[in-house]
Amino acid sequence: MADKFGAHLHILGVLHAGSKGDENYKYKMETIMGQIKKLADKKNVSCTSNIQFTENRSKTTLAYAKKIKADLIIAMTDQEAEFSSIVLGNYIHQLTNHSKIPVLCVPPEVNPQLISDAIGGLEY
Repeated sequence: MADKFGAHLHILGVLHAGSKGDENYKYKMETIMGQIKKLADKKNVSCTSNIQFTENRSKTTLAYAKKIKADLIIAMTDQEAEFSSIVLGNYIHQLTNHSKIPVLCVPPEVNPQLISDAIGGLEY
């Protein structure tokens, strides 16, 4: 889609602040972002990436989208492991309910072998 519209991708990795294993999650996020960048490069799509630690992922996502003047937010719907969903509600629900920017929700494509190879056999 970005190729068709000549868009610039802003990849935002939002991790829960203060959770155990922050560096492990950050490493996984950097690995995934690297894979996205490689795919974007193959399609000649420009992109930038940023990782932020926060207590409220949806607020941080919306603030970032507003800051960069995003036309569309694309979010993965796989948020099962998020601790704050117990307290604050589901990330995707908050995102879609509070965003003035259109939100496209997509499920992640999971290939266990590719993930295992990319992150050196760490559990995903």
